[in-house]
Amino acid sequence: MEYVDVLKDTVYKKCCIEQDNANPEDKKWSYAAVSMVLVNIILLGSILGVTITWRMEKGREPVDMKREAEMCLPCEDVYHSADDVRDNNKGFKKIMDGENYTCCGPASKHLDQLVAMYVEKAHQKETHLKLYNSNHYKCNGSTQTVKPSAHLVGVTKSVQDMHHHHTLKWNESSHLSNINGVVYNNGKLYVKTSGFYYIYSQIIYQDHGDSQTENNIGLHHSVHKEYNGDDNSRGKLLESTQSRCQIVGDRGNKTSFLGAVFYLKKEEQIHVRVSHPHKIILSQNANYFGMYLT
Repeated sequence: MEYVDVLKDTVYKKCCIEQDNANPEDKKWSYAAVSMVLVNIILLGSILGVTITWRMEKGREPVDMKREAEMCLPCEDVYHSADDVRDNNKGFKKIMDGENYTCCGPASKHLDQLVAMYVEKAHQKETHLKLYNSNHYKCNGSTQTVKPSAHLVGVTKSVQDMHHHHTLKWNESSHLSNINGVVYNNGKLYVKTSGFYYIYSQIIYQDHGDSQTENNIGLHHSVHKEYNGDDNSRGKLLESTQSRCQIVGDRGNKTSFLGAVFYLKKEEQIHVRVSHPHKIILSQNANYFGMYLT
């Protein structure tokens, strides 16, 4: 501002000295010109000040922008029971909301897991409501078809093929298992209606950190499809792998969950394969495999 004041005085003195001998009309225009110059100088200084202030404010990044986004869902819509909510074995951040809990976690870490658990829980609720009739139900005299779905629990055994792949077999007679519009046989689910299916599977391993490295092979869990035994139609839909380097000396349970939507054609088959069937925890609730038409 000192620079602006000096500039004002200089312009004013210069103009005033030159105007002493000028006629009144010229003096009037000279005063107008001086006023315009001074106004422009003031405006220029104001614009410069605003620009500097704006640049300084822009350089200050809000602290909140650096925080990672979180995703939250009601814990009762994620876990299967009140005991699961209490144990919180997935390690979510629990927030008390009145009488209920909300499960939260960083989106980059828990987004897929939260969504998959929420979809599975919603599917199980819908499926259990339809167990009274596995194929059709009547309403107002009309018959409506239940969407194809299957949910199998409890690994009973595994079958190894010539390629050393272990295909899991499931306890279809369990009260927790249900099959609608899909055929189950020898560990495989056979599609009867083409469409987009949500396919999911969970396996829990118990690794004791023993010296049996299985030729240094890690823990593999995958879902495959095929069509009437045709080798050309076979393909891997989903896969989860934990290398031996990751789990050496790390004793305890390890959960592998897979889930995604795929288009399946009529008569295609899907099944679950694992690399270490002897390490699977034999529990009705821990391991499951299913699908449903979206």
